[in-house]
Amino acid sequence: MNNGDGVGLQFFKVIQVFLIIFVPVCIGMLIRHKAPNFADKLQSPTKIFAIVFLIAIVCGAVFQERANIVSYFAQVGLATAVFCIASLSIGYFVPRWAGVNSFQTRACAFEIGIHNSALSLTIALTIMASTTIAMPAAVYSIFMYLFAAIFGTLLNKFHPIDTATTS
Repeated sequence: MNNGDGVGLQFFKVIQVFLIIFVPVCIGMLIRHKAPNFADKLQSPTKIFAIVFLIAIVCGAVFQERANIVSYFAQVGLATAVFCIASLSIGYFVPRWAGVNSFQTRACAFEIGIHNSALSLTIALTIMASTTIAMPAAVYSIFMYLFAAIFGTLLNKFHPIDTATTS
């Protein structure tokens, strides 16, 4: 937004974001509570669907803005890279310092990082209906998968999970 316009906070947009997050979480919790075996069976397909869906959204947004993608990386690349590293690090080390076991701290780190990309893309593309606004989120998503792979590899190398205790 070069002309100084801002994006105002609109009540109904806030409700939409809330529902986009809240409704699926409630459905998942309800299924987990009422039918835990069914929820276990859905876990793997849901993960695959989520990854494919996120990749498709990123690719679609990048494709629509392909003429400007290099300038977007130049404008927001460093900030999104720092944010990726900070998200992964805070998501891992803060719970670890609080005494949470290694298995759960890894889950926290990756959930925070990947959730940020999915949520920001969803808000930009559905609520704000703008691929231009989605570009920082798309750049973040691209970096997040790269940094998450590196982060996971480093954790496995220097602090492997003890599968017997998951601590």
